[in-house]
Amino acid sequence: MSELELLELVLRVTQSGKLLWRQVSADRYEAEIDKYLYFIEQEAPALAGGSTAFTTMYRVGVAEALITFADGTPHVALVEQILASAFQEWSDHVRFTDRFRSEAGARLHRLLGE
Repeated sequence: MSELELLELVLRVTQSGKLLWRQVSADRYEAEIDKYLYFIEQEAPALAGGSTAFTTMYRVGVAEALITFADGTPHVALVEQILASAFQEWSDHVRFTDRFRSEAGARLHRLLGE
């Protein structure tokens, strides 16, 4: 099973209400079923000199499996959907960013005369 397929299953189980998430810190979300821990964790890696990298890294624990990926991958959209299914503030955030991406795309299409 691919990582994307596994994340899609987590989304479906979350949407079904069988996986209940809680925010345990600013950048970490957890759920537990049958003594298995599920988590989503965001991290901005530190660079030399103490500043943080522009790219956010994600770690997702799915029972005993661990998925690690960075911004810009298809995995991020699934994580956003999982969190949006679990938390109203994430749902609002996803709708907000989707709207601005759509508006930006529409402006570019207009520039092309489409």
